Amino acid sequence: DVIFVVQAGFIGAWGEWHTSSNFAMGTEQGYADAKRVVIDGLLGALPKDRQVEVRTPKQKRAMYGLALKDTITIATAHNGSDLSRVAGHNDCFLASTSDYGTFGDKRGKGDWLFWDAETRYTIMGGETCGTGAGLHHCDNAIARMQEQHWSYLNINYHSGVIGGWKDNGCFAEISARMGYRFVLQTSYFTPERKVKAGGDYRAVINILNDGWAAPMNPRGVELVLRDSNQQEYVYKIDSDPRFWFEGTITTIDTTITLPKDLPEGECRLYLNLPDGYQSLASNPLYSIRVLNKGVWNAKGGYNLLNVFEIK
Repeated sequence: DVIFVVQAGFIGAWGEWHTSSNFAMGTEQGYADAKRVVIDGLLGALPKDRQVEVRTPKQKRAMYGLALKDTITIATAHNGSDLSRVAGHNDCFLASTSDYGTFGDKRGKGDWLFWDAETRYTIMGGETCGTGAGLHHCDNAIARMQEQHWSYLNINYHSGVIGGWKDNGCFAEISARMGYRFVLQTSYFTPERKVKAGGDYRAVINILNDGWAAPMNPRGVELVLRDSNQQEYVYKIDSDPRFWFEGTITTIDTTITLPKDLPEGECRLYLNLPDGYQSLASNPLYSIRVLNKGVWNAKGGYNLLNVFEIK
């Protein structure tokens, strides 16, 4: 339940699938053996909703015989298939024009476009590994992370790159926008004069993802109603945050039925985005906190949406 993603590793120097004496990497047979032994083994060992990262787009394409047109789409994402679960990690980000061989062609071409598309639905992360190419400046770093939907980055390496971002004022934006970043926008609720115990209550909630990626592992979506006696009622919403894409606004438009025995007094309506595993779903440390100030309930792990009276 606490695993975010697993880097494949095991083969070659630094586990990056090169200079290995155990697999003939770069050959058709080598990729077939690596898939059979390492990738199939990891996919089989992990839960179906967790992903495995390979080091380059070429490796996934070679193992599965994929052309550029064969990238994951919204119709095939997060469906438990092996293809939907094989992601990528870039451990020489911004180090050269090819990221030290991560890409086999120029930016804007095959391998790059493959990861641009795939990473909307699969986890992307890694680390930087040097400043020699001069490509780590803020504008380029932000553009690259946005293009390939970065969710995480090793903060400890390379210190020259991380330090440069801090010195040049973009570290705060990078750390804030990596992964998802949810912001509550304009919303609508049933007017208070029409709210009655046992009646219908409509909530229309607009949520902006201002980050570079969607959440990649399963999440619940719930409205939590807390009455004046602190009794809570949970309403599950049919929406999947893994498809709340970067730069888009997701609208939740739902009508719930209020309990008939609601006591008079103040009611609070919250948005809860709990972890997908039952073992963590009630732990507020694993719930998503939206960016807005003054709405977070740390005890429950909820985000306040509205306050109204039952009279």
